[in-house]
Amino acid sequence: VDALKGAGARNILAVFPYFAYARQDERFKPGEALSLESVIKLIESTGTSEVYTFDMHLHRVPDIRQAFNIPAHNLTTIPELARYIKKNFELTDTIVFGPDQEAEQWARIASVELDAGYDVLEKRRLSADKIEIKPRSLNVKGKDVVLIDDIISTGGTLAEAIRVLKNEGARKVITACAHPVLVENAFTRIYEAGADSLVSTDTIPSPVSLVSVAGLIARALERSQAQQSLRDYGDRDRT
Repeated sequence: VDALKGAGARNILAVFPYFAYARQDERFKPGEALSLESVIKLIESTGTSEVYTFDMHLHRVPDIRQAFNIPAHNLTTIPELARYIKKNFELTDTIVFGPDQEAEQWARIASVELDAGYDVLEKRRLSADKIEIKPRSLNVKGKDVVLIDDIISTGGTLAEAIRVLKNEGARKVITACAHPVLVENAFTRIYEAGADSLVSTDTIPSPVSLVSVAGLIARALERSQAQQSLRDYGDRDRT
């Protein structure tokens, strides 16, 4: 960014397909840094004009515009993922699930594209030392399930969700995510839990990064340039 500024760039639009530090948006242990806040300050201090990212992990910050002091846009890849699944998998009597309540927003968006109902898995405490995980409301017996989340890291949460859905009688479980971090044997963990397939976008390169976000980026930048042209026209009109 500094080099571009030095070369005379007027506006610099930064695109982060995966905003890696968004998950550290609070101090989970004493002495930890607020990495999200630190990285945002660094981006802003370089003179970046505007930021674009996808499905940013904002569970404690409700809106990306509250995190940045420059224009920032949190786009979603979930409709693209859902359309890919609809085109490439033979699904019948489909339900879209989020592995937990935080993922309900992704399940809801995907359900529109798949013309399906959606639900999430909930933890219910049965006793002091026993927890039950079950679908909140929908019956999955004999149905095809699309299990979707924003990020898959170790795959532990997803694997647990897959086992629950299979035990509840789901016929097929297709798993999907925007950002395939996939560390610590995540592939093995997910497939051993009973997943029938795993698909993600290419915000992070991986063997399952089958859905390109290039078109989403291009369209977002085209809209930004069109808006800038209108602003420039207005500025000229006032002079």
